[in-house]
Amino acid sequence: MGLDYRVVGVGNVAYKILGIIDFCVREDKRRQGVGASMLNELSDYAETKDVDFLMLISDDDRYYTRKGFKQLHAPCSWLRINNYKNYGVAFDHLDDLFIKATGDKKWQTGHVDWLGYMF
Repeated sequence: MGLDYRVVGVGNVAYKILGIIDFCVREDKRRQGVGASMLNELSDYAETKDVDFLMLISDDDRYYTRKGFKQLHAPCSWLRINNYKNYGVAFDHLDDLFIKATGDKKWQTGHVDWLGYMF
């Protein structure tokens, strides 16, 4: 699991998020609670830090919604970066974006500006 701490803009609100990147469990260790344990520990950790939401992208909506994540359907923009080269700003509607609150803040609806690259 990789993590990326940053601010994202949603409408006129800025949120401090901890982005989850490349979350995976070895095939022979799956279905043993390893992934759930990792997400639980990360949630507990984020609740003690200056983090408003955990955020990730996945096509496995059932797994993450069972773990307390909310699936978003939102217009997004991010920097298109590949091999250390910037190709401009991408705009697209994402249906595989998931968030989980780590405190009392409510996620606003609206355009999600990643304020950087997409993880």
